[in-house]
Amino acid sequence: MFFQRFDVSYLVIAMGLAAVLVAQSWLVKQSAAWLGGLVPAAYAGLIVYLASTARMGSWVDWVLAGIGFFALVSWWVTARRRRTELPDAE
Repeated sequence: MFFQRFDVSYLVIAMGLAAVLVAQSWLVKQSAAWLGGLVPAAYAGLIVYLASTARMGSWVDWVLAGIGFFALVSWWVTARRRRTELPDAE
């Protein structure tokens, strides 16, 4: 069966990832530009930790980590550009 290995830990991880993405979505919309960099910085710290504890062994791990970091930073940069292009609604 496909869901044979599925347990509560996968659900907790999925909920944690969803919470991080919601937080990033909120942070990139704030007026202080540095707030949007918190999640990418934490992600980079996590990658450094995983690399230093030898948990990133294959090149696929590095490629996927790079794609994730690139996606988070691109999201932040795009939100900052949109914020500067749009007139303030206040």
